[in-house]
Amino acid sequence: MATIYKIGCKYGDSVMTLEISDSINPLPGSDTWTCEPANSLSTHNGTIGSWGTSTTYLSGGMAAPIVELHGFKKSTKVGDQGEGSNNDIEGKFPECDFTWECLEKN
Repeated sequence: MATIYKIGCKYGDSVMTLEISDSINPLPGSDTWTCEPANSLSTHNGTIGSWGTSTTYLSGGMAAPIVELHGFKKSTKVGDQGEGSNNDIEGKFPECDFTWECLEKN
């Protein structure tokens, strides 16, 4: 059974929610993400990389990550917070550094 995280991302008045699925499947590409609203980023879903480092990377259709979550790990709990970076110039959520907070973990 997967662990699902809901992460609230905020920059000024702009808000985006990421749903991150930590699959029990150990194969690369098994851990995934989606965003709400769907037009926040140029793609509304993709894969997760680098769980074991200090930064977790969310990639879309391209190999390069479009979102970086600094300090987000599998051990993240509800209420944990950190900073992130949006490198996607095509979505509605600003290309910028932002704050994130874990809203749910199931």
